[in-house]
Amino acid sequence: MTKKKTSNTPELLRRNVKLLKLPIEGFDFLGRGFLRFENRNIFVPGAFPGDLVEISISGDPGDYEITEVIKQCPDRIKSDCAYFGPCQGCDLLELSEKGRKAAKIEILRVATGSFCGDDKVTFHPFQSSPKKIRYMHRVRIHRGKKGERSESGFLPSFDSHEKIRDGVVAVNSCALLDSALQKRLVLARKALSEADFPVDAIYLASSPVEPDIVTAHLCLNAKSRISQVKPFAEKVLKLVNLKGLSFGRPEKGVEGVVGEVKLAGLIAPGAPKGPYFYEPSFFCQANVDQNKALIDSIVKLGNIKEGIKIAEGFAGAGNFSIPLAALGAEVEAFESHPGAIRMGIKNIIKSGLKDKIKLNQADAFKALSKIQFSPDILLIDPPRNGVPQIGEVLKKTAPKRVFYISCDMKALARDGQSIVRSGYKVTDISGFDFFPRTHHVEVLVIFEKMA
Repeated sequence: MTKKKTSNTPELLRRNVKLLKLPIEGFDFLGRGFLRFENRNIFVPGAFPGDLVEISISGDPGDYEITEVIKQCPDRIKSDCAYFGPCQGCDLLELSEKGRKAAKIEILRVATGSFCGDDKVTFHPFQSSPKKIRYMHRVRIHRGKKGERSESGFLPSFDSHEKIRDGVVAVNSCALLDSALQKRLVLARKALSEADFPVDAIYLASSPVEPDIVTAHLCLNAKSRISQVKPFAEKVLKLVNLKGLSFGRPEKGVEGVVGEVKLAGLIAPGAPKGPYFYEPSFFCQANVDQNKALIDSIVKLGNIKEGIKIAEGFAGAGNFSIPLAALGAEVEAFESHPGAIRMGIKNIIKSGLKDKIKLNQADAFKALSKIQFSPDILLIDPPRNGVPQIGEVLKKTAPKRVFYISCDMKALARDGQSIVRSGYKVTDISGFDFFPRTHHVEVLVIFEKMA
């Protein structure tokens, strides 16, 4: 956090501004440091718990300024990235690994504490990522705000949005990307910037089991004309050295493909008869090691065995369905994305588990409420905004247990409270560091239906 000089004290007095020395007390769910003053939270991006800051505060809750960092927390370290600050990515880069782990555990405890109540809960040891750098096999590069031939890069941090040209940070290197993605980062940025038609972003994905194999998906703008895209896609394929590239407009899915976009190893890592396949047009976990750790935790805590009945929402291409069915579970899964369904069917056939997994293309919110059985486990790994309708789903499905996976602590707190109000109690909480050097936390919370 950059130190600022203290404002002129007589001027502050004239403006009826209070000049105070206050400690940063913790992180909010977005990784911002915060302090409390007169029953209000003041958020300070870039500040860490343990920092002592001088702050000027007026009567307006939004009118404050950090004038000086008087004392830095003992876990603060020097950044090793030239893009730290403007870039949104590694917001905890100046916090030691010990400090980051403690911060994430505390964020997790605050989020889950909003719905745990007096339940006897097992907090399992927080699972750190074995890799702190070069762990990401999937990345999104954004096109700048100025449209055609504008700069491309990563999104800016909270306090850099208004300062950053084109609304993106033009990074040339990123320590989080695996070597295959890093090799193509600048080339992909250049290609995206040179598009002379509306386009929003490009996703790159690399295989963890096939060296230097990368595929991509071009996220078109709603105004894009498909006739313009294919010649550009063929050019990008060669320029960026991709195995394949798909493209499509919002809500249209994949509208065209050049080359072969299928990529091995990102789905159900470690499951029998793998590796299983993925396409970059839909979501998958970017940290393969931690994805495997999450799957292993579900298997262990779920006591997965022959005949157990599982309903799964937001199933993707079989990331959980396949390893669970391989142990004998009967899985009815729901997924809305056509690309994930297409690849999921291929993966299920490859696994030899067609008699154990039924994959349905449907909106998980609606479909789970209509299933014709009461599952032993309801497993959901929803998008970042969670499942606001989870209470209604539970009334109709009445599962014995709910396995809820979340990467957004605000959505988790809301949905966890709804699940508890629906007659469930928390039994287990497992946290995972899917994104080292950032504030992001992945969590598995297990709820059990009360008698």
